[in-house]
Amino acid sequence: MGNNPTTSVHQTLTDQEVESLITEYRRLGDRGRNWDDAELKYLLQIFWSISRDGILVRYPALKKERKRPLVNLEQLELSKGAALGIEVYNQPFSNYPGLFSRFWNVVDRGQTDFCTFVAFSELLFVVARGDWEEKLRHVFSLLKRAPGDEVIRKENVEFFVDEVGEFFSNIARGLITVQDFRLLKCSSIGTMFDRRVTLNYENFKSIALRHQDVVSCALITDMIFGRYYRKLLKATIKDAKSFIFGRSLAEGALGNGRDITGKNPFIPEVLATAFHYLQENGVHCHPELFNDPVNARTALKKEVDKEGKYLFKMLQYQDKTLETFLEVGTFIKLYFQRLPEALFTEASATTILDKEQENITLEQKIDAYVLIFRELPHVNQFVISALLQFLHRVLEQREQQENASFDFLRSFAKSTLRQQNRYSDQVQVSAFTNLVRHAQRFTIVENRIGENLGTPRVQRANSQRIDPLQELEAQIAQVQEEIAELKRRLNRD
Repeated sequence: MGNNPTTSVHQTLTDQEVESLITEYRRLGDRGRNWDDAELKYLLQIFWSISRDGILVRYPALKKERKRPLVNLEQLELSKGAALGIEVYNQPFSNYPGLFSRFWNVVDRGQTDFCTFVAFSELLFVVARGDWEEKLRHVFSLLKRAPGDEVIRKENVEFFVDEVGEFFSNIARGLITVQDFRLLKCSSIGTMFDRRVTLNYENFKSIALRHQDVVSCALITDMIFGRYYRKLLKATIKDAKSFIFGRSLAEGALGNGRDITGKNPFIPEVLATAFHYLQENGVHCHPELFNDPVNARTALKKEVDKEGKYLFKMLQYQDKTLETFLEVGTFIKLYFQRLPEALFTEASATTILDKEQENITLEQKIDAYVLIFRELPHVNQFVISALLQFLHRVLEQREQQENASFDFLRSFAKSTLRQQNRYSDQVQVSAFTNLVRHAQRFTIVENRIGENLGTPRVQRANSQRIDPLQELEAQIAQVQEEIAELKRRLNRD
C-alpha cells in the first residue's frame, strides 16, 4: 500500500471479489486451510458488516471514473476507530479502552491501527477451533502489557482481571460485582508467580492448568468473538455436519461447545451435562443405560446437534423419564463414535493394545497405560479421565446386578481405542476394561507448585480416592462461602 492515496469504499463485495479473496487466502499455506469456502465467504461478509461505517478498503485513488480494481487481502482492513464503536451485549468497546487495547494488540500485528481480514479470521479460528497450545498463546498475549513484551508481570494479570470483571459486572447487572469477580479470580495470582517477578511464555504454559481461575478470564474472547462463529455455523452448516457430533475434540472442548459452567475445564458441554445428569438422577445404575443404539432416540439430539442448543438448557424443559435418561446416554456413545480422531490417538491406542497382549502383570500394564496417558494432549487427558471415572461407577453397579449386560464396554472400547483391524475385539475390550477398573490412576489433579502436571492421582494419606469433579465443586463452594462471609462483614461495618 505504501504512501499511495486511499479511498474509503462502503459498497458490498462483489461475487467476483469474494472468489478472488478466497483464492488469495488459499495461497497462505497452512493458515489458508483453516476454513472451507462456504465459511470463508461468510466470514468475509461478517468482516465487512461488523463496522457501522463499513470496512475501509485501501487502494490508489482513481483520477477518472472507471471500474475500480478488485480488492485484495492486503487492502481489506478494519480501522481501529471503526472497531472502537462495536457493541457487545449493549456494551460499546469505547467504554473499556484498556480491554479494547488488549484485543486490538492481538489483531493489529504491525501496529498500523488497522486489522486485516487474515488477522481477524485467525483470531476467530483460535477462539472456535484452536488447540490448547494456540489458546494459551492467545491468553498470554492478552495478559501482556504491550505487544512487544516477552514476559507478563503480576500487575498485568491483576489489571486484566479487573478489566474483565468490570465488563462482566455491567453485563450481569447486579448479579456479580467487580469485587466478587476479583475474589473469585485473583485468589491464586500470588502462587501463580511464586516469588518470581515475571513469567515468560514457557513458565506460564507450565502452570496454566493449575490456574484456570485466571486463564478462564480470557474466555471473554469467546463471548465477544464466538457470536460470529455461531452465526457462521448456522449459515453454513449442512446436513452432513453438526454443531456437536463429528467435530474435533478441540472444537468441542475448547471452543463453542465447551462446558460453560466452569466446573469441567476442557470437557465438551454435552458430555459434562450428560455425566452429571445421569449420575445426579441415579441413572448410571440402570441396567438399560447404553443398551440403545445411538440412532434409537433422536428428538432431543436433533435440538442440541442441529440447532446448536446447550444440552443442560434443553434438559431444564424435559420430564425426568426413562426415555429422556436413555437418550442422554446415547449422547455419550454418539459423541465418542463421531470424533474425527479417537480420545486415544492411533499411535497411543496401538501401544496400549500391544502392551495388553504382552506377558506381563496387570500392574505393569496399568503403569504403561498411565505413561501413555500422560503423553496425550491435555484436552484428551481431561475427557478420558471424566469418561473413565463415570464408566467406573457404571461398571461397579453392573457387577452387582444379576444377568447384567457389559456390552457398553465393547462399544466404548471400539470408539476410544480405534485400530485398523490389527487386534481382536477381545483385546480391545480387555484393555479398555482395565482402563475403566483403574480409573483412579487416570485423573488430572492440581499439583503443588513445582510438581509435574498430568501425573496420575495418588492415594492421599488416608488412602481415600477423591473424585476430581467433587473436588472442583468443593473449591467453588468454598470461594462462594468466603464471598458471602466478606459481604456479611461489610454489612456489619
